[in-house]
Amino acid sequence: MTHDPETVGERRPKSARARAEWISDTLHNLLGRPAHTMKLKGGGFRVMIRIDPSHLLADAMALALLRVLSRGDNFGHAKNSRWEHAWSDVHPPEEDEVQQQ
Repeated sequence: MTHDPETVGERRPKSARARAEWISDTLHNLLGRPAHTMKLKGGGFRVMIRIDPSHLLADAMALALLRVLSRGDNFGHAKNSRWEHAWSDVHPPEEDEVQQQ
């Protein structure tokens, strides 16, 4: 799995793009299928991945999925009659944070 900067004591990527790429790459590694990333109004990104609930039977797998999704600013899950997906939104840094970099 791609290393998580927060768990190894490194600084979290500051740009929304870098954070979204990390989430996308890690979800791909975790679930074995590519995630879809789309640009949102205002400069943020949404990372979405289709999930198979049978892959989440182990508590450890479900917990790993939640940890990755929580690296975004908002995250959630939705399903319809055909499939389920999880998503994580990454907002751009606030103006104050950008000026401090």
